[in-house]
Amino acid sequence: MNSLIWQSACIAGLLMLVVWNRSEIGDPKWPLIGVGVMVCAWLLLALTIIVSSLWRFSHGIQGNTLSMVSLVLAVVPIFAVVAFVITAQKAPAIHDISTDTANPPEFVLAKQSRHHSHNSLSYDSANVPLQSQAYPHIKPVIISQEPPVVMVSVMAAMNKLDWQLHKNDSDVGSANDALVVEAYIKTPLLGFVDDVVVRITPEESGTSRIDVRSVSRIGVSDLGANAERIRLFLNVLSGQINGQE
Repeated sequence: MNSLIWQSACIAGLLMLVVWNRSEIGDPKWPLIGVGVMVCAWLLLALTIIVSSLWRFSHGIQGNTLSMVSLVLAVVPIFAVVAFVITAQKAPAIHDISTDTANPPEFVLAKQSRHHSHNSLSYDSANVPLQSQAYPHIKPVIISQEPPVVMVSVMAAMNKLDWQLHKNDSDVGSANDALVVEAYIKTPLLGFVDDVVVRITPEESGTSRIDVRSVSRIGVSDLGANAERIRLFLNVLSGQINGQE
């Protein structure tokens, strides 16, 4: 009974931390640290419950319904941690992905929404070899349309993916003849926010080059989320452009 109460307390604590994180109140590092501490506490409790259950089983002691529920709940943090470790091993410890690593698109509006505890928006050149090895498919895309025409498809793709624009007097900015638009995405469960910038640069013969950069606000590794986001966006964008042709 006591173990079930403590596990319920861990679950309640995690839910409160998620609500806190999604509210974006205060320093964003504390909810993340809190989640880590709560998961570790639940994991230690779960291991204790499993060892205790194995000991009772080896001595022929039958557990009641509550002890069985407690044992089932104990599997949850172990499964979550194992899944996290496996995913983390497959992804490099970076959180800033760009199709252009030599001249990454720059953020302007996103800087106004970031806390001092958030990751820096200054691109780290140490990411280049790690990204090249892990995500060789993340590259610029060339579209046979003028930038203003491509921007219409870019905005449609963002809307389809439910990305939220960073607002200013005009949603679309410019930088050295390129069109630039910035957006942000909040993850469904924990509510972590990532920032994205799309740059459309005019090329020869009426074509446009599209570069995308996605950066996590919190955490060292993004577990591959930013690369997957760029891949998905470019696929949706391709569908939007092909649908217009």
